[in-house]
Amino acid sequence: MEVTTLIGARSEALDPEWLRWLETYEEAIRKFRARSFSEAKILLSQFLEFYRKTASQKCIWNAR
Repeated sequence: MEVTTLIGARSEALDPEWLRWLETYEEAIRKFRARSFSEAKILLSQFLEFYRKTASQKCIWNAR
């Protein structure tokens, strides 16, 4: 099964930091599929820590 991640509109400039973390997410999915669950969990935890912080910042900026 192929999974596609929507990362933004074609005309939208993408944040290089976001793209680096997206690589971490994709590596976690590869580890999970390879049944390396412990490694996948670590990578997903790292990604989610970044994602939560980023999502919170966007909410704060959009509320202003």
